Amino acid sequence: MSAPSADALEQSVPAAITPVAVRPASPAPARAISHASALGAHAREEYHYVGRDLRNIGILVVIMFGILAAATLAINVL
Repeated sequence: MSAPSADALEQSVPAAITPVAVRPASPAPARAISHASALGAHAREEYHYVGRDLRNIGILVVIMFGILAAATLAINVL
């Protein structure tokens, strides 16, 4: 049995083709914000209710705490 020739080996074994790894470009650096708020005038107008909502949430939390305290007292007394 004779060894296969070099030409026969090159034809029988396909060349391994690997793609070149390409690193994706990094995203653009974040813009430096020179002012306190990144919101424009229109966005501030749309979100004017946020402060009022937070105040209302705080008031509701206090009311719920008062109801919980009253219920705890009522249960302990009865």
